[in-house]
Amino acid sequence: MEFVIHSETLKKALNIVSRVISGNPSVPVMTGVKLEGVKDRLIVTGGDSDISIIKTIDLKDSPQEKIVEQGSLVVPIKYFHELIKKMPVNGLITIKKYNKQILIICGDIETTLSGLNEDDYPDAAHEPSGDGIKIKGSLLIEMIKETQFAAAKSETRAVLTGVNWVFGEGELTLIATNSQRLAMRKASLNTNLTGSFILPIKALTELVHVIDKHQFIRIFPTESMMTFQSEGLSLHSRLITGNYPDISRIIPEEAVTEVVVPRLRFLEGIERANLLASQWKHNNVTLALNMDEKIRLTSSTSEIGQINEKLDTVEVEGDRNLKISFDGKFLAEALKSIQDDLVTLSFGGSLKPIIIKPYNKKNTIHLVSPVRASP
Repeated sequence: MEFVIHSETLKKALNIVSRVISGNPSVPVMTGVKLEGVKDRLIVTGGDSDISIIKTIDLKDSPQEKIVEQGSLVVPIKYFHELIKKMPVNGLITIKKYNKQILIICGDIETTLSGLNEDDYPDAAHEPSGDGIKIKGSLLIEMIKETQFAAAKSETRAVLTGVNWVFGEGELTLIATNSQRLAMRKASLNTNLTGSFILPIKALTELVHVIDKHQFIRIFPTESMMTFQSEGLSLHSRLITGNYPDISRIIPEEAVTEVVVPRLRFLEGIERANLLASQWKHNNVTLALNMDEKIRLTSSTSEIGQINEKLDTVEVEGDRNLKISFDGKFLAEALKSIQDDLVTLSFGGSLKPIIIKPYNKKNTIHLVSPVRASP
């Protein structure tokens, strides 16, 4: 195999696929990146047993870049990636495989790396056919960012470590929960597919990094895998097996009190309260509402001290007498994921979860369960 390519073109592709290449995989050859020359295309593949990314570079319109000899090679990503990053900007690189060696030439720079056996490299995931489910990249990124942070960090219940993708007729819903909080985001889609799929957080994190927000992304769900395709790029992720819990039962249908507050001002107050709340296991912050329609945030520890803060509200409906303790870190993360200027806080009482939504919007819901008040 032999090909010629600009250093910046190859570096950009390696920046994408290297993110999913493990330093200690179960199959040693997976420490490498696979480069395959097919006609006028260079196909760059990296991944592990759970996720893979395939970047296709079209060389046919480039006067200097070309596939000289078709074939494939696998080279250790650690040294190859670092070497390419240090090549002259837009330098023309020739890469050639002979025997088990990889020769890399850029001007007066000549390097030889030991290659890996490409025959041992697992076959790439099957590229699905058809149109898939189309969604704008910017919307998909927004939905992921508004939900993935709420997934569980502990492996005790594997299904909760991922995000549940629920396809209904004309709709996609993303749900994440760790049993103490929940994030849900809905969007309208042109699809007749119905089904529930659980994607690992790692796959969603990489998806946000690699997709172009200006492009349309095509989604192809199967029983064991989900594929995301855009122009010249495919990401394949294994699904988490198991049944996701029915979250409809834990979202209150009615509220005793609803309060509208400026999001950033409220977030700033929560983060100040969290300075002392972090001393508690559940980051205890207490919120109180009285007849003056001002929110009072309190956190304290006997060793350090106490924080008390009053916040103005924009609108209050329902019971004006309310006191509830909650995990301040969870609430702050929910507020950070929302971009709107105003948010609505819905309370069912001191022992019911807090519901946080963008003001006058129903497609996003965050839920934070109450905690035992600090002594």
